[in-house]
Amino acid sequence: MEDINRALNPQHSQSETTEASAEINTEKLAEKLLYQVQEEGKDFWSTIYQPYTKQDITRDVILKLLEKARAEGATNMPKLARLLNVCDPDKPSAEERRVFFRFKNFLYKTVRI
Repeated sequence: MEDINRALNPQHSQSETTEASAEINTEKLAEKLLYQVQEEGKDFWSTIYQPYTKQDITRDVILKLLEKARAEGATNMPKLARLLNVCDPDKPSAEERRVFFRFKNFLYKTVRI
Protein backbone atom coordinates (compact mmCIF):
# COMPACT_ATOMS: atom_id res chain seq x y z
CA MET A 1 0.00 0.00 0.00
CA GLU A 2 2.86 2.35 0.83
CA ASP A 3 4.38 1.79 -2.63
CA ILE A 4 1.10 2.77 -4.25
CA ASN A 5 0.89 5.96 -2.18
CA ARG A 6 4.46 6.86 -3.13
CA ALA A 7 3.75 6.24 -6.80
CA LEU A 8 0.62 8.39 -6.70
CA ASN A 9 2.21 11.20 -4.70
CA PRO A 10 6.00 11.20 -5.25
CA GLN A 11 6.51 14.69 -3.78
CA HIS A 12 4.90 13.66 -0.51
CA SER A 13 7.18 10.64 -0.15
CA GLN A 14 10.23 12.80 -0.93
CA SER A 15 9.35 15.22 1.87
CA GLU A 16 8.87 12.29 4.28
CA THR A 17 12.28 10.93 3.27
CA THR A 18 13.88 14.35 3.70
CA GLU A 19 12.31 14.79 7.14
CA ALA A 20 13.40 11.31 8.19
CA SER A 21 16.98 11.89 7.08
CA ALA A 22 17.05 15.29 8.81
CA GLU A 23 15.89 13.60 12.03
CA ILE A 24 18.62 10.97 11.68
CA ASN A 25 21.26 13.67 11.06
CA THR A 26 20.05 15.61 14.11
CA GLU A 27 20.26 12.44 16.21
CA LYS A 28 23.77 11.58 15.01
CA LEU A 29 25.07 15.11 15.53
CA ALA A 30 23.62 15.25 19.05
CA GLU A 31 25.27 11.90 19.85
CA LYS A 32 28.60 13.13 18.45
CA LEU A 33 28.50 16.36 20.47
CA LEU A 34 27.57 14.52 23.65
CA TYR A 35 30.41 12.07 23.06
CA GLN A 36 32.89 14.92 22.55
CA VAL A 37 31.83 16.54 25.80
CA GLN A 38 31.65 13.39 27.89
CA GLU A 39 34.40 11.17 26.55
CA GLU A 40 36.86 13.61 25.05
CA GLY A 41 36.50 16.13 27.87
CA LYS A 42 35.65 19.11 25.65
CA ASP A 43 33.73 21.93 27.28
CA PHE A 44 30.16 23.00 26.55
CA TRP A 45 31.07 26.53 25.50
CA SER A 46 33.37 25.60 22.62
CA THR A 47 31.62 22.39 21.55
CA ILE A 48 27.94 23.36 21.74
CA TYR A 49 27.45 27.06 22.54
CA GLN A 50 29.78 28.58 19.93
CA PRO A 51 28.55 26.45 17.00
CA TYR A 52 24.97 27.31 17.98
CA THR A 53 25.67 31.04 18.08
CA LYS A 54 27.36 30.78 14.68
CA GLN A 55 24.28 28.89 13.42
CA ASP A 56 26.35 25.79 12.63
CA ILE A 57 23.97 23.64 14.67
CA THR A 58 20.23 24.06 15.16
CA ARG A 59 17.95 24.31 18.14
CA ASP A 60 16.71 20.79 17.34
CA VAL A 61 20.24 19.44 17.81
CA ILE A 62 20.48 21.16 21.21
CA LEU A 63 17.09 19.76 22.25
CA LYS A 64 18.07 16.23 21.15
CA LEU A 65 21.38 16.58 23.01
CA LEU A 66 19.54 17.62 26.17
CA GLU A 67 17.16 14.68 25.77
CA LYS A 68 20.13 12.30 25.56
CA ALA A 69 21.83 13.93 28.55
CA ARG A 70 18.65 13.55 30.62
CA ALA A 71 18.48 9.89 29.62
CA GLU A 72 21.99 9.51 31.05
CA GLY A 73 20.96 10.85 34.44
CA ALA A 74 21.13 14.63 34.13
CA THR A 75 17.70 15.12 35.70
CA ASN A 76 18.23 18.67 36.96
CA MET A 77 20.23 21.75 35.98
CA PRO A 78 23.26 21.20 38.25
CA LYS A 79 23.63 17.60 37.01
CA LEU A 80 23.20 18.74 33.42
CA ALA A 81 25.86 21.43 33.91
CA ARG A 82 28.31 18.85 35.28
CA LEU A 83 27.54 16.27 32.57
CA LEU A 84 28.06 18.81 29.77
CA ASN A 85 31.27 20.22 31.29
CA VAL A 86 29.76 23.66 31.78
CA CYS A 87 30.88 24.21 35.36
CA ASP A 88 30.56 22.73 38.83
CA PRO A 89 27.53 24.50 40.33
CA ASP A 90 28.29 23.13 43.80
CA LYS A 91 31.51 25.13 44.11
CA PRO A 92 31.04 28.24 46.22
CA SER A 93 32.99 30.56 43.93
CA ALA A 94 31.22 33.53 42.39
CA GLU A 95 32.70 32.69 38.98
CA GLU A 96 31.17 29.19 38.96
CA ARG A 97 27.77 30.62 39.95
CA ARG A 98 28.01 33.22 37.19
CA VAL A 99 28.86 30.57 34.57
CA PHE A 100 26.01 28.37 35.84
CA PHE A 101 23.50 31.25 35.52
CA ARG A 102 24.82 32.01 32.04
CA PHE A 103 24.23 28.35 31.11
CA LYS A 104 20.69 28.44 32.49
CA ASN A 105 19.95 31.68 30.65
CA PHE A 106 21.17 30.13 27.41
CA LEU A 107 18.86 27.16 27.81
CA TYR A 108 15.80 29.03 29.05
CA LYS A 109 16.00 32.23 27.00
CA THR A 110 17.91 31.31 23.85
CA VAL A 111 17.02 27.66 23.26
CA ARG A 112 13.69 28.04 25.13
CA ILE A 113 13.51 24.70 26.85
